[in-house]
Amino acid sequence: MITKRKAIIIAFFLFTSITLTVEDNLFADVIVHDIIAIKNEKVMLKAEITRGFSKKGGEIVEFYIKDDFVGKTLSGGDGVAYKEYLASKKGLLKIKVKSANDENIGFLLVLDRKDKIILIEFEESFLDRKFLEFIPKTNSQLAIKEINKRYPIIIIQSGFLNKAVIRKWFRKYEYPDLPIISIDEKDLIDSLVKKGIIIKATIGGKVVDIGKRYNSQTISFKDIEGTIAVSDWVEIKKIIFKKNLKGAT
Repeated sequence: MITKRKAIIIAFFLFTSITLTVEDNLFADVIVHDIIAIKNEKVMLKAEITRGFSKKGGEIVEFYIKDDFVGKTLSGGDGVAYKEYLASKKGLLKIKVKSANDENIGFLLVLDRKDKIILIEFEESFLDRKFLEFIPKTNSQLAIKEINKRYPIIIIQSGFLNKAVIRKWFRKYEYPDLPIISIDEKDLIDSLVKKGIIIKATIGGKVVDIGKRYNSQTISFKDIEGTIAVSDWVEIKKIIFKKNLKGAT
């Protein structure tokens, strides 16, 4: 059994080893939230503005989609800025946000009703340890690229690693751009399902509870009751693409 103290040590080691392997500033002054939307619905683009460790209100914030100017607004007292946007085009769109001399990017995933999506938990599905470094699980890059061509993928952040660290780790190891949301954003997932989105599969640990709730395929590298246990990403790809399994097409 892992004690609380051991869990903290493991968490610290994981954070340190991953952050040392990625480049660029992880503590940016502009933080852009990834957004999941239904086509032809209005959404609120969201960014947080900081200066050092303080939230910064009253800052001019400019929003762009695929380098096209959407509009500008001021950040509130909590440092958060919002801008309404009509999600009229399906697909994964880059959100760029500028404030003063700083800028950063995030992603807007626009879905059609009845689209089938895959939820993948980062901490439980991608990392293999090699000495003092965490590297991708074998065949995961290729599998993700192939699966993402057929089913939109949403990455689920379930642990202490922030989204900036996860995104930069993905870029370092040449994964495709993917939206990242927190496992705590259950209301968002519930809302998507109510609007017709189908969760085809969930892959990971904690995230499989979401899959069970919506009767989707549940896949894990751990031995979890009610899930399909796998040892590598080749197996996952076969499960996802196999037509006679629950929820597959």
